[in-house]
Amino acid sequence: MRDENGNWLDYAEVKNDYLDETDGFWRIDAWETGDYDEEGKVVAYVHDASGDAVITEPLARLSEKVKEAIEDKQREIRAKSVKTVPDDYVCVHIAIEGRYDAYVPRGTVDEMKEAGIQEYYGADFGELHDVDCKGVVYIEDADGKYLYEC
Repeated sequence: MRDENGNWLDYAEVKNDYLDETDGFWRIDAWETGDYDEEGKVVAYVHDASGDAVITEPLARLSEKVKEAIEDKQREIRAKSVKTVPDDYVCVHIAIEGRYDAYVPRGTVDEMKEAGIQEYYGADFGELHDVDCKGVVYIEDADGKYLYEC
């Protein structure tokens, strides 16, 4: 939405509260004015399982409200997919062709890393390899703070 001088104006309202269960996408709806008679339009979609987002309206990419609505929905999706982990455990992310999350007891970084690798090996997925020369093992505490990355 632009003003009379062509300057970008953000949407008056943006919502992310409708899930179409037939396709599994949350709709990000936007209204250009505060007029209650105005019909909103879908400007983006967020997949309920993966959190992947697609912005369908080019100008919506400029909207902080749209970005915030997408990020909020992605946080909700991540939160519902996270395991509840006891306080004395941390999560060791092991990057493979996908990702394997091992939940291990707290300890020294070396102990947590080794426990994560051993749990991964016990999962019978095969040998741990570096992926495109990127880090292989990440250790994250319950607040999502990275404690170790290699």
